Amino acid sequence: MADASDSASESESEAQARYDAAREALGLPRLSVAPAELRSATDDRWPFDVFGWELIGRTGQVCEMLVEATGRLRDGSKRGLSLNEAVNGGLVVRLTKLLRALFDATQADESEAHQILARCTAETAVNLRWLLLSRDAEAYKRFRAAGYRTFLRILEKVDADHADPVVKGTGERVVDIVTRELLAAGVERDDVPNRSGRWGGDLRQRFEELGETGLYDVFFGTHSDFVHGSWHELRTFHLRMTPRGYELDLTYGGLTPSAMYETSRLVFRAIRDYTSRMPLAGIDLEALRTIADGTIEAAKFATLEFARFIAEGGIDDDTNRLLQTQTEAAALAVRERVEYQAERTGGGAVEMRRYKQDTPAWAEALVQQFVEAPVRACPHLHEDPTQPSIWLAALPDLLACQGLECERRLIPTLEDRLGHSLKDEPAHCSVCGREALVQGVSVGVGSTMIRGMICEDCKSGAQPSPEPQ
Repeated sequence: MADASDSASESESEAQARYDAAREALGLPRLSVAPAELRSATDDRWPFDVFGWELIGRTGQVCEMLVEATGRLRDGSKRGLSLNEAVNGGLVVRLTKLLRALFDATQADESEAHQILARCTAETAVNLRWLLLSRDAEAYKRFRAAGYRTFLRILEKVDADHADPVVKGTGERVVDIVTRELLAAGVERDDVPNRSGRWGGDLRQRFEELGETGLYDVFFGTHSDFVHGSWHELRTFHLRMTPRGYELDLTYGGLTPSAMYETSRLVFRAIRDYTSRMPLAGIDLEALRTIADGTIEAAKFATLEFARFIAEGGIDDDTNRLLQTQTEAAALAVRERVEYQAERTGGGAVEMRRYKQDTPAWAEALVQQFVEAPVRACPHLHEDPTQPSIWLAALPDLLACQGLECERRLIPTLEDRLGHSLKDEPAHCSVCGREALVQGVSVGVGSTMIRGMICEDCKSGAQPSPEPQ
């Protein structure tokens, strides 16, 4: 895929040439899925899967290059790393191993380990980038000290005066190990916190400080289910509903494409900062940064297209359980669309009525309809208004969460109002109201996916005379 990044000073072809040169300099294969394949996908998610697998593969390859280049000097020899550098380098080694395992799990016929591995990879990338950007020696010290909370709990249970020689000898051995480990980490017992994981605030705070606030809930938070085994995870992957009740299900599900895209993007953002903070040699750093920037943009593009794929009905119920959950996939996709719109409006929170002039007129019209509609929200949105929701221009008074229970009711509700099947309903443009050939479109605003149908004239900006809808 032509995943080069653009800049104001170079044409698209020049950017592509620079990207191709960087890819060849690093010996990386081209991504095989062309942008047009993702744009044209309507009922087959295969190109999205392939693109995700190749992104994970590329990310792992680049991490392997960084491991080899870290600490290397220009003459080919290597120098030792400082304690702080060792933290950074160790996290990259961890990423490399996790990405290899993640890729292998996505290719296995009988594995769902990728759900857990994606979570671990995302957390590691966020921790690495947070530390790199903090440049705070005390933060690194807290990170090292936090790793010994469990050791100290064990140490506190040691009875140095126990009469049993085996118990006493084991206790002395534990004391010796903990003492040496603390010395190697450059910390003392008083530096070890009472709770693990709070060396830089909690993980949610680290996501927020890196500008990844929305990603914590829709990606990382949901993947906690796969680690701890919630009811939602059991029902989605390990049980199936039948007329007789639930039955056990030993089939295996795949990883949501957008989860692969976001994992790759998080790691490449950390890689970008790693190249500026660590001693590296024997690698073309300029080429590596070009690849990082291009791959980040490619991951964003793929997520936007997957959002469009979902919004246009590309995932049915049978496909859904093999994908992970449609809710998570949709939430990830909406998040990326909202982030993209925020960038186009100058950053920050997206405001429904504020768009730049290059925003399509049909998108403005759909958003305006949504803003002015007297909507009634489903009960789940009353409980949690921040969760992803969906609004159909054809059902302007209803706002549903993206849980399957509510989303499935939208079309039957519309058909009940029409008095016949949608197959028998003439197609009308959501913008001008005319009966015409239309295509499905979607706009992400906040946590809401707005869906409608537009004719060719409205899409092109011809602005035909509106007709009553």
